[in-house]
Amino acid sequence: MSQDPDPQSLPAKVLDYPARDMTITVETDLSYGELQQILAREGQQLPIDVADDSITLATMIHSDLCGPREFGCGTLRDYVIGIEAIDGHGRRFHGGGKVVKNVAGYDLCRLLVGSEQRFGRLISATLKVVPVLADSCLVCAGFASAAELEATLSRLNTSQTTPVLMDLICSGNIDSFQAVSGFADAVARGTQTGDKAAAFLVLGFTGPENVCRWQAETAVAELQQGNSTAFIIPNQAVFQSWCRTACRAASGTLPAAPEWLLELRILPSLVASITFQLLECGCRIYGRAGNGRLWVQPDPSGTSPEGLQDSQALALMQSAAASCNGSLKLIVGSADLPDMLPDSVQQLVSQLQLALGSSTLTESNS
Repeated sequence: MSQDPDPQSLPAKVLDYPARDMTITVETDLSYGELQQILAREGQQLPIDVADDSITLATMIHSDLCGPREFGCGTLRDYVIGIEAIDGHGRRFHGGGKVVKNVAGYDLCRLLVGSEQRFGRLISATLKVVPVLADSCLVCAGFASAAELEATLSRLNTSQTTPVLMDLICSGNIDSFQAVSGFADAVARGTQTGDKAAAFLVLGFTGPENVCRWQAETAVAELQQGNSTAFIIPNQAVFQSWCRTACRAASGTLPAAPEWLLELRILPSLVASITFQLLECGCRIYGRAGNGRLWVQPDPSGTSPEGLQDSQALALMQSAAASCNGSLKLIVGSADLPDMLPDSVQQLVSQLQLALGSSTLTESNS
């Protein structure tokens, strides 16, 4: 077993790094890129993807940012095990601890992750980390109808494989992923029904080389039980590029920025039907089929809705979110969206903000 790194060799923003315990405590103004470089020297990583290496951990945690690997690896709520923060009254408070198995007290860590600074401003955080895996690859399959996609997603619930990502991309959106070297060419070569496929399912696998290969081959065999032609893209660089580009697609920061971009959260069982309905409304979709998260934007090459607020697409998304207590969030553009939080949740948030003085903190940030 390797020794823990010498504290003198670590940046000042790293407060504690017992590598053998698979945890690290850092100041939250440390950037994502710096953190991953520090961890990589010990063969470790934080299995969270973001669009930009310069983003700070505070921004990541406050916004609960995570990439396509959330399907198999989880979100920041699974990796933030300790926090130190300041509330709106200027009081410093702590939550969690520096060990993975810690169940003492109220779970303030989960409260602050994704809180958008409503309950406090982070100073430092303790993160659980994992080993870097040796290999990774993608498996892709195209679908011409919602029925085909829905049947495949149902079969994957009993798959022998354990994908870390299960993404969905419409055919009109493939050109937005040109940064993923060779992906569009691989789709054209590997899918016999490429001219008919309206949506593509992308599975990602990581692990030792032999395990990764077995999972990819098994997934192809399972996908081909339907009418799809599945194929493997056995390239670790493509996998990494996919994760980074997918994060940019979800944040609206790809080179061709959309006029508007909405994030729709629904039940995974609704993904197939909603995707194809939105395609008929003239939209482009990128999403995480395994988690029920879709990012929807107008398709400039198709029949796009002229006005976001009055469009059929917006009405469809609002209806889908309301039917399953989901949510609809504006990422890019402008729209008057209803607050979909239940009254009981809104009341609890207000009480927490009052207790922590967070309304004052929020006003000072605006």
